[in-house]
Amino acid sequence: GSEMCIRDRIINNGVRLRKSPSTSATILELMYDGELIWIDWSAYGSAGLNWHRVQRIKTGTYGWVSKSYVYHWD
Repeated sequence: GSEMCIRDRIINNGVRLRKSPSTSATILELMYDGELIWIDWSAYGSAGLNWHRVQRIKTGTYGWVSKSYVYHWD
């Protein structure tokens, strides 16, 4: 498969990876400052612009995270 360059990361400690794009959704895992994530851009906008669907590289888990905790490398 093609190698993806993973540059996007989490910019806070104890950031909640949630099952769905809601602050009341089940928390799947907690993520920490500097952690790498993959943003699923195909899902962007489907839950409004304040949420990203991401894959946590460390565990492979998919979930939703508030955009304010994501550092996106342009």
